[in-house]
Amino acid sequence: MGYITELKSKTKGTRYRAVINIRKKSDGIEYFATETFSTKALAKAWLKKEEDKLEKNPHLLSTNNKLASGAMSLASAITRYKEEITDYGRTKAFTLEMLKKYDISQKSLSELKRTDYADHALRRRDGYKNDNYELDPVEPSTILFEFQCMKSVLDHAELLWGIEIDFNEYEKAVKGLRKSRVISESEERTRLPTAKELQDLTTYAYIDFHLKKYSTTPIHLIMWLDIYTGRRLGEIVRLKVKNYDRDHGKWFIEGVKHPNGSKGNDKWFVVSVEAAEIIEELLKPEIRKKMLSRGGDEQYLIPVHDNIIDRNWQKIKKLAGINDLRFHDLRHEAATRLAEQGLTVPQIQQYTLHDDWNSLKRYVNLDIIRKNLLTFKQAIEVAKTTGVAEAIKKASI
Repeated sequence: MGYITELKSKTKGTRYRAVINIRKKSDGIEYFATETFSTKALAKAWLKKEEDKLEKNPHLLSTNNKLASGAMSLASAITRYKEEITDYGRTKAFTLEMLKKYDISQKSLSELKRTDYADHALRRRDGYKNDNYELDPVEPSTILFEFQCMKSVLDHAELLWGIEIDFNEYEKAVKGLRKSRVISESEERTRLPTAKELQDLTTYAYIDFHLKKYSTTPIHLIMWLDIYTGRRLGEIVRLKVKNYDRDHGKWFIEGVKHPNGSKGNDKWFVVSVEAAEIIEELLKPEIRKKMLSRGGDEQYLIPVHDNIIDRNWQKIKKLAGINDLRFHDLRHEAATRLAEQGLTVPQIQQYTLHDDWNSLKRYVNLDIIRKNLLTFKQAIEVAKTTGVAEAIKKASI
């Protein structure tokens, strides 16, 4: 049923990947599972365990409409859900895949009880361990998001597949976990970058992009574009050049994030003068040539995958010695700057495209208005002079 392949790496040495791949669509069977181990013995042990489990629980293989029933495992339901529903972000996609690796996912939908939900939540809070994984403890908000993802699958199974789900068990578990604070909403972040942090990030990113041969991601431009537009990372990489109305200072973006789904939620946002300057930098032939050097779709303003941007962002933060600043915090910086200019909530919405007024309330009527905010022009001038000079000096020593 399964097989083992040998993987060789200069850094990790020889490793062994165990694979179970069963695809019989005519019979409603489509199952795939894989794990990588340091020894062949461990890979064989995992294969035997998985094969025994499938032999004793054939319902785990069911993903077909004809076979959809309460006997379908949560893992199989997640697989099928992802095949039928694609309108969600990368965070939900990652969470759904991770859920399939937890013990709760092996439960059939009809067997899920409040004790199963509670056990999963408590194990995640304390640091999850099973035969294949040992994970660090997570925040209550992370666990809550996992539950919300599970609920999406369960709702879909009941409404579209006709499977009876005992939602009373789910709701009772959630109520108890909320009361005990095992799950909760995330705390509102107030973290904003300081002027020094913005300068350091700009300098290190500028040096990385212009002085390193294989660097293709201009973080120094992307971060300031975010500060001046308030776009989410997933939106920045979907800005199509053809949708930029330079004459009227606005940009049309498709699929803006929304609680009811992003599909069809297409909007125009206002492009400030400062943002327009960054856009012109990104459209310069030498910048685009470097960004496109490893592939990418030239129809986009930033033809770089968001995962690559995030990886480079983390690298630049490390070089700058900054640990607790998230890329999304730059969106908060954008809204704060707009509020500090005296814009009202409706006016800020034209830039950031926030749908909920409540999410913008904290930016207006600010107690303290910051003075002498660092601008892109100031930061890039320092990066081009002091920063580059220091880099060249260090390289010559």
